[in-house]
Amino acid sequence: MPATGRTKQEVVSEFRSAEILESARKVFARKGFTGATMDEIAAAAGLAKGTLYLYFKSKRDVYLKTLERGSAELLEHVKKNMGAAEGVRARIRALITLANWIFIFVSAFCMCCTARLASLT
Repeated sequence: MPATGRTKQEVVSEFRSAEILESARKVFARKGFTGATMDEIAAAAGLAKGTLYLYFKSKRDVYLKTLERGSAELLEHVKKNMGAAEGVRARIRALITLANWIFIFVSAFCMCCTARLASLT
């Protein structure tokens, strides 16, 4: 076992999951939850559809993990920018940047939720 405590298989699995989620993010951004298919996500990731199911249970699972990953990236971005800001003006700029990121993230999330709700009614 490597010094990191993870096996090669775990590292490869984590890398492959990240690739799938990045591809899924692009597909969901273009098509929304309802319009996206596992076939499209697989094609965007350069994988067979069956391979997706080795990593994720369903399209809903892929979607939720994509949102989770996006939220984690946003939080990391906020921590980095707020931590690097020195002085009041720099912190205000970082706060405005944060507000823009949140607006974009929430807008995208709401678009997906709206599409999903519309498909249920």
